[in-house]
Amino acid sequence: MGFFSIGNNKKRTVIFDIGTSSVGGAYIAYKDSLPHILFHKRLEADIDDYENFERYFTQTLSGLNNISKLITTRKDYSPPQRIACFLPSVLYMSEIRTITYKEDKPVEITKAIVSKVIDEEISKSKKSIAFEREIPDGKPVILAQELINLKLNGYVINEPYGKKADELTLTLFISYTSDSVIKRIESEIHKIIQVEDIEFRGAAHSLYNIINNHLEDQNDYLLYNLNGEITELLVVRSGKLSQIVTYPFGRRTLVRKLRDRLNINYKEAETILKLYLNGGIDKEEREKVRTELEEIKKEWKVGLSLVFDRMSRGVHLPSRIFMSNAKEYSDLFKNWLIQERKELLLPEAALKVSLLKENFMVQNFYISNQDYTDDVPLVLESIFTNETNMK
Repeated sequence: MGFFSIGNNKKRTVIFDIGTSSVGGAYIAYKDSLPHILFHKRLEADIDDYENFERYFTQTLSGLNNISKLITTRKDYSPPQRIACFLPSVLYMSEIRTITYKEDKPVEITKAIVSKVIDEEISKSKKSIAFEREIPDGKPVILAQELINLKLNGYVINEPYGKKADELTLTLFISYTSDSVIKRIESEIHKIIQVEDIEFRGAAHSLYNIINNHLEDQNDYLLYNLNGEITELLVVRSGKLSQIVTYPFGRRTLVRKLRDRLNINYKEAETILKLYLNGGIDKEEREKVRTELEEIKKEWKVGLSLVFDRMSRGVHLPSRIFMSNAKEYSDLFKNWLIQERKELLLPEAALKVSLLKENFMVQNFYISNQDYTDDVPLVLESIFTNETNMK
């Protein structure tokens, strides 16, 4: 196995998509300012249950190592200049903060003042951040920050710069992780691929940016990003990120619940579910699976309705939903959302659920037949990496 070093080919990028139950990787070339997927691979974890952080993270690092080897041992590949790594919400935290800045007398509001307020808040927050869940302790590393809203003296002003005010209120989105997470990922990748820097982003926030950039007519929507173990829910209002919440129900959760109800192993449950969705089992077995799925749907609905109730804050949730990463279960979860929209507090009449998969992507994003892949996250992250200066 040969080691790659920093090359001069500015048009080559390696992308890693870390999920809660898999690791995906892609090798990208950029031609005519568009991404072309030259190679992609996704390795599924070989554990049935998400038991503890260290076991999960060890599997993740192993997946990164294996995909790196697959990429670098291809003789027709030249060294990448960039590596972009997209993290699941179990590996980082995010929050929306409100910051108030006051002056003794009205001053002209400039971008420099706003940047100063944000920088001071970020600096202050780094000292007070306490990592929750099972994210290892360490120094906080900011993954993304975004100004969501800006008010002058309590009022939203469309063009705030150049106006005078003595009070500035900012709503800021920030996401961050521990440097111990970053260092372990970097160390594993650098065993195989040598680059100067590895860029890190939260996957869900990057997906939100892609939708905003390419579907400019969508100002209010809910992003339902379904992973292996969890679902990330993002609410966007007036084109700005309003909320981001996680819900502990993913694709593998669905399979495990069916496994337990049918008293079979995980692989058998996965196979039966896929056959059921494709109409490949007999009538008696199909009715049995349907009955169990109805019970699982009730559990899913109860938990999700509580989450949606907290997110709505007395205001109707958006009638447009984009569902991502549900893979072969896309239609099942889409139908569940539509069927249970009343109890989920979703708009009943105007609800529209769009699946971010092949046909939708061909119509709304760049993807050629040559570069076709059904790995939606890798395609969207290729576009995002191309369009965003992440350094």
